[in-house]
Amino acid sequence: MASESIDHFIKFCTDANIDPSHHRDSVRKYVLAYQRNLERKNAFKVMFGNVFINWEYTDRGLPRRDAAHWINVLKYFDFSSVEVQPKSILCSMQHRLKTLGLNADPNFACRVFLLTNMNFIASQLGLERLFCEYEIPDAYNKSLRFFALGADTAFDVLLTTGMFCLIMDECKVDEAEVEKQIQFLKLREEELSNSFKVKQIRAMNGRPRLRSKLADVKRDINSVEVCVIFMLRICIFLTFCTGHGRLRQVGPGGEVSERLFHAHQAPSLFSDGADACAGADQSRSSDYHGLVCV
Repeated sequence: MASESIDHFIKFCTDANIDPSHHRDSVRKYVLAYQRNLERKNAFKVMFGNVFINWEYTDRGLPRRDAAHWINVLKYFDFSSVEVQPKSILCSMQHRLKTLGLNADPNFACRVFLLTNMNFIASQLGLERLFCEYEIPDAYNKSLRFFALGADTAFDVLLTTGMFCLIMDECKVDEAEVEKQIQFLKLREEELSNSFKVKQIRAMNGRPRLRSKLADVKRDINSVEVCVIFMLRICIFLTFCTGHGRLRQVGPGGEVSERLFHAHQAPSLFSDGADACAGADQSRSSDYHGLVCV
């Protein structure tokens, strides 16, 4: 889920003309683009100066993101160093959280502030999901009571904008973890690309034809027969050199006959063996009959 959130973040940077390599600034711009109830352009100018951003895209083309997505994005932030000013919006939220018996430290209160001001999310549903993420029992009723306690508290847009700028200025971003997730996505894309190329090559080449397989088998059979003929001739030649030996002949029915011969008979036997081998080479459809000298 974390890598999926970073994937959406990278797509936002591409569409909004933001350099994602500056992790702290780009992640804060991402959160700012989805905030409501504040002056986004003024806040952007205070935080980043005259840096370019595609306002047409952020005003009209932003895709919807759910509460689970933003809870994962906010995990890359550390708000424990944010200073809570008296009578501020954050101080009011801390008071309400304490009334409900919940954690009211700045790290949790800032997440509540940002999540309840996210576009495309109902504030109560977002807060309920955050309570569930922190395993707070009876999350639905406590989220309703949280907003009921603040029903008579009103803050204008300028105060909300100032509170957001203060939080974003004093918070810390885990840039190492963001970079780790970005590298993981790049490796996954390269792996998928290589896998697709291999499948494409296989689809273009196709499976080997049956004709090619038969040609390979025929080539192997020929090489075996050549080796047999060569060994038979060597055997006859060695017998000629020793002066005597026995000739074993295998008949068509499998019967075996042997006879002795002497050196002066070897030339005729050599030619007979060669003729027999040649005949076997020409007729592969019948059983192979050969001569073996022992």
